[in-house]
Amino acid sequence: MVKKLSFPDAAYEILKNTNEALSSVELVDIALAKNLIETKGKTPEATMWSALYLEGQRKGNKSRFVQIGKDKWALSEWGKEAIQVEIEKYNKETQEIQLRIQKTIVGDPLNFEGLQYAPINEHGVIFLFGKLHKDLGIIVEAIQTGFPDAKGRKKVKLGWQEISIEFEYRSSNFQAHRHHADKCDIIVCWIHDWKECPIEVVELKSIVEKKIKNEHLG
Repeated sequence: MVKKLSFPDAAYEILKNTNEALSSVELVDIALAKNLIETKGKTPEATMWSALYLEGQRKGNKSRFVQIGKDKWALSEWGKEAIQVEIEKYNKETQEIQLRIQKTIVGDPLNFEGLQYAPINEHGVIFLFGKLHKDLGIIVEAIQTGFPDAKGRKKVKLGWQEISIEFEYRSSNFQAHRHHADKCDIIVCWIHDWKECPIEVVELKSIVEKKIKNEHLG
């Protein structure tokens, strides 16, 4: 039986063998394929990202890992020149992806309240929430650049309760971004894929689909 490794140890072994920077998703896929790790969570890639990030925070320059992008990991033992090559490769790939997104990629056809296509990022979620917040019984009092994204109030039996709101494309991004659940009341997202989420989640996708269905039936 293959001995199961911790997420950081598995990532180290994989990167040492591949000798090229990989994302958390790629590391998890390889680790699971080789039976190196065991996970019961729905978002192991978020767990991997957090584990590597935390090692860097705890050990600083002595960490085995170097983060060369938002989600791209190299080994510090490779040396500065090899890491620089990976950084340049990452930047090129990122630019190519952004160019493809700008030219061709949109969400599924939606045509709802002035939004022609479904959101593909957090900005689309915020725009759509602006169309639906009254129906959800939520008043927005302030939008801010830091965490959480917004302050507002939610209609409850006794009146209007003060709330903090964080916008995400997927609810699991809240965990990947290492936000603190005790400092936020509601996650507003397009897709709710974090079933173990400890706070309230408003999934706009299901709300919009229900509204469109009711309009067609009406």
